[in-house]
Amino acid sequence: MLAPVVLFVYNRPWHTEQTLLALEKNELAKESVLYIYSDGPKTYADEEEFTKIQEVRRIIKLKKWCKEVIIVESDVNKGLARSVISGVSEVINIYGKIIVMEDDLIVNHFFLKFMNHSLETYINNHKIFSIGATTYNFKIPKSYKDDIYILRRSESWGWATWDDRWNSCDWFNFPYNDFLSDKTNTQKFNRLGKDLTPMLQANYDGKIDSWAILWDAFHFINNAYCIRPIKSLVTNIGFDNSGTHCQSVNSIDNVYNGVMYEKNEYEFILPVNLKHNKKIERNFVSIFQKNNNLNEHLYFLYEKFKKHIIKLRKKIVFGTLSLYQPHSNVFGLNRGKSIDRLYIENFLENNSRFIRNRVLEISEDTYTKMFGKDVFKSDILHVNNSNPHATIVGDLTNLDLSFENQFDCFICTQTLNFIYDFRSAVIGCHKLLSENGTFLGTVSGISQISRYDMDKWGDYWRFTDLSVLKLFEEVFGVGNVKINIYGNALAATAFIQGMAQEEILYNDLLMKSDPNYQIIIGIRAVKKS
Repeated sequence: MLAPVVLFVYNRPWHTEQTLLALEKNELAKESVLYIYSDGPKTYADEEEFTKIQEVRRIIKLKKWCKEVIIVESDVNKGLARSVISGVSEVINIYGKIIVMEDDLIVNHFFLKFMNHSLETYINNHKIFSIGATTYNFKIPKSYKDDIYILRRSESWGWATWDDRWNSCDWFNFPYNDFLSDKTNTQKFNRLGKDLTPMLQANYDGKIDSWAILWDAFHFINNAYCIRPIKSLVTNIGFDNSGTHCQSVNSIDNVYNGVMYEKNEYEFILPVNLKHNKKIERNFVSIFQKNNNLNEHLYFLYEKFKKHIIKLRKKIVFGTLSLYQPHSNVFGLNRGKSIDRLYIENFLENNSRFIRNRVLEISEDTYTKMFGKDVFKSDILHVNNSNPHATIVGDLTNLDLSFENQFDCFICTQTLNFIYDFRSAVIGCHKLLSENGTFLGTVSGISQISRYDMDKWGDYWRFTDLSVLKLFEEVFGVGNVKINIYGNALAATAFIQGMAQEEILYNDLLMKSDPNYQIIIGIRAVKKS
């Protein structure tokens, strides 16, 4: 049985169409099952993004690109990392193996054949963690005669793996602190490219949202390899500032897009006994070394003058703010990660011990998976039938009695602001919980209007810690409610202006709390009999 192909598409119509047209030309396309995951709009998406997503969804339905096409459309934006992790997990647990693509890859017509051939050949070689279809533009030693080579560094531009390798990775509980604090570990990790540890640190800090750097780390931890062909079967067309992590910088596409396999016949010979070639690895790693030299020099200068830079940044940060037009009217999501998301995830992480047993979440189960402890059943609540992933359809202000007293934890982030009868909604939240069940919710204080929600169902309220405490104590009882507040003058000003987390020099500046500037209010309420 051929491995299913999973394609992740976002809001890039032209890229999506080119990717599908190339995939369709594969000789095994007519025998393959294709899953297409279409991510939803960001929370504060503008009209242009909605239009692009609609066009992408029109394109993926244009024709039968493979033998069978299964389309999964999300109403909400999961982001790159969560989309890939959840989508791959869903499909690989059905088929046992998988081939993965994103919407900026032009694949050779032998791409599917090479991937399936490799998956079949190395299924029992557990030192092989994954198959990559891309090679970069570096020198292969003349003495090297094999059609493939192996590295302890993974690939994200067209790749494949098996369920036992994928499921051995604990995606939502990576031991960042242990890994990053071990200098011997990080030095060895960086032998595969000096960009690796900085990327892992950036992922931990929330500055990037990458599943791929974790995949690299899991290869390293397991002392496992990724197979790559000597001639590439993939060209990446994402170096046009349209990709999440691929920007056009100094013709970087010419560095990373290697020589393509152009033969008219499939001639790959896959050796049973694979040997690690240190010369190939050195030449491969040199690519990342060259492209990171400038960054290293800048980092050295930054470290040298860091104290002065911080003082200066604190003084001039408000000089970057506009007097009339904000930097972004979609909460900075078009510039990076929104500031309020830092607070929401901090609140949930600090209360993760309560996310257990049977858990309910609004619109998606992202936070249940990210922070849940010993969750045996996860449900998703949505107000109407438009969300295909919802297991429960209902209105918090008028719930079906059959859902009462069912859940040990209810995660309800950024929802009550958009419900006019919020008091009835809080009563509904209380009814859903079982005895000693925990409500974990967040609401907005100082904030822009969410134009998307305003136009769809209404953006009605902004809260304070006092109003939230009084409201929840009226329903849950005095002593059963704990409130956390997040925000300060810097954060509030930057947030109103639509600046992203990455544009504030240090996240610890954002995490200093001032009760006079409340951006996010976190609520933990326990249902007592």
